[in-house]
Amino acid sequence: MPYKKYPLIRPAGTRLESIHSRVPRIKGSGFAQSVYPGCSVAEFFSALPKTGAAEDLGILAARMRAARKQDLAVILAMDDAAAESALQPLVIDLMERGWISALAVSWSVAVTDFEIALTGNIGQKVTKDGTESVAEETGLLLNAGLKEGLQRKIGCGEAIGLYMTQAGFPNSSLSLLYTAYKLNIPVTVHPGGGRNPTRLHPHHDCAALATLGEKDFLFLASILGRLEKGGIWIQAGHSALVIGLLLEAIHFCAVNSMPIPQLDAGLLLDSVPYKEEQNFMRECRKAGGWCQHIPGDLSLLVPLLAALLLNPASDEHARERA
Repeated sequence: MPYKKYPLIRPAGTRLESIHSRVPRIKGSGFAQSVYPGCSVAEFFSALPKTGAAEDLGILAARMRAARKQDLAVILAMDDAAAESALQPLVIDLMERGWISALAVSWSVAVTDFEIALTGNIGQKVTKDGTESVAEETGLLLNAGLKEGLQRKIGCGEAIGLYMTQAGFPNSSLSLLYTAYKLNIPVTVHPGGGRNPTRLHPHHDCAALATLGEKDFLFLASILGRLEKGGIWIQAGHSALVIGLLLEAIHFCAVNSMPIPQLDAGLLLDSVPYKEEQNFMRECRKAGGWCQHIPGDLSLLVPLLAALLLNPASDEHARERA
């Protein structure tokens, strides 16, 4: 028998409305279209649905295109996942084509990039017995580059790029830092976080790395302080370290009476954003910028973004208005 305290509710009083009066969340024109054999890249992107990651990636590409027309900076931030996704030739091509204005990377990215210039490969970071692999050449040569950077009073990214230019490594054409130095694209390298691949090396100079890293933090703040008219931040892979430093650099601009950057941002992440990344997204939107988490694997997202930049879909103008 029914409970007296909780009488049965009947739907007779439910307010009804016509289905045709509903505001469409996704219009029919936004549905995915068929992809035919032999279609072009632009036709492929035009066939994608106007929702989810497909839409957000298109909006990010449109905003990057608008930023380039207005001569606004596009900053690419990277951590381990991006550095070890074998995307270097693609990112280098975007740098050479003028799509990327600056790089902000962790120290572990710089180490991986340095080793790619030396060997042309991305090596295993763990030995066969499961211990941390410490490469002799990496620690020795990187330390030499850091010491020269101290003498020249330059930042970490510039010091490594300069050293690789002088050393003439056999695979430098695959190096982001080498290419950025040759193209005069700023690179800020940020030590810290839980992983330092060279810490166990006997020649590793923590003091030199910290000093040069502090210069790069100030350099990042200087770059951000010139983006009061707008700019793009692309986060390739999770990085609580780099995002935390970005927020700190924005705060540094504020307390030093520098212009607060007005950023649009795309976070290319394979899972839910970290707490620091969520904080950045809130701050970005509060300042009036477009900011979106675009989920997916970097080995697909970054090539798709590059293809969109070079082969805009036929509906790009509609996405720009979005």
